[in-house]
Amino acid sequence: MTTRKDSQDINFLIDHIDPLGQGVFKEGDNIFFIPKTLPNETGIARIIKKKKNIHFCQLIKLDSKAPQRTDSPCPHFNECSGCHFLHTDYQSEIEFKQKTFTRMLSKLEINQFETITSPDRLQYRNRIQLHRSGKKMGFYKYQSKQVVEVPNCKIIQPPIAPFLSKVYKDRPNFKSHLELYLKDGTVSINKDLRYAQGGFTQVNQAANEKMLHKISELFKGEQLSVIDLFAGNGNISDVINYKTRMCIDIYPESYSDFINLDLYSADAIHSLRESSIDLLILDPPRAGFKHLNDWVRKFKPKQILYISCHPMTMIRDLMEIKSNYSVDSSFLIDLFPATFHFEGMCVLNRN
Repeated sequence: MTTRKDSQDINFLIDHIDPLGQGVFKEGDNIFFIPKTLPNETGIARIIKKKKNIHFCQLIKLDSKAPQRTDSPCPHFNECSGCHFLHTDYQSEIEFKQKTFTRMLSKLEINQFETITSPDRLQYRNRIQLHRSGKKMGFYKYQSKQVVEVPNCKIIQPPIAPFLSKVYKDRPNFKSHLELYLKDGTVSINKDLRYAQGGFTQVNQAANEKMLHKISELFKGEQLSVIDLFAGNGNISDVINYKTRMCIDIYPESYSDFINLDLYSADAIHSLRESSIDLLILDPPRAGFKHLNDWVRKFKPKQILYISCHPMTMIRDLMEIKSNYSVDSSFLIDLFPATFHFEGMCVLNRN
């Protein structure tokens, strides 16, 4: 494989798939990331962005295809960066994610985990955000602020589809983003408001039910004292047999045991009385929760349930408490099929 000297095009041979779902080709000290490719495929790609020896590329032509390559069911897939694995079958997608999670968990010296797959690979999302670029609205292109219009997006739940079509027909005015959100059977359209303005729910309800069923199995039995951080609507601790519960998040919720606190504030923990609890639950945003060790020291939970949409930050946080806690079980939960994203979940016991 050689880089063409007279253009930004390269000949490639894909070595492996990285955690972002990109094919990786290496030539000397140069690394090329090529989305929409699979291991052992060859062809031509075009460099669209580079920094030192790192090159981000667009697939131009395939000369040889991997046996697990399939035709994408989405007409927008080749240009859109919203999905990453619709050029292969679901089993292969899961295997790529399992390899990624295996590498992540090795930092905690964990070599086994259970995989919970999604019942649906398409038509599962209960909300999407469209971004604006000039007169276009849709999802961003790879490594670009240019927008690809996606009127026939295949991962939204069917009730959203007619509203998406109407948005493209009416072309409403908004500054940065527009969100379509299906909740309790009703589709809302919000312009330039915070994510999940109507109240947070997991985007993949069917896979979320499988995750909650697993959690209920893990913690069945005696009643527990529970603190649920980043609790949202309390859907995780709802399935646990608790005797006392404290749910904490920054967005106001209407149920009785909810406390409105900014958990990223260093002062948040000081507003609560010290006590020992059975179970600490946390499901933070992608940034993770660097204050975890402070909460562990104050509440001394016998067990911790950590759920993360960005498992690398979960592992970073768990490294801080591994001298006092051992990981009992780990799970890969595919809440985001067709994309490189997945949920990680770990149950820890105090040593």
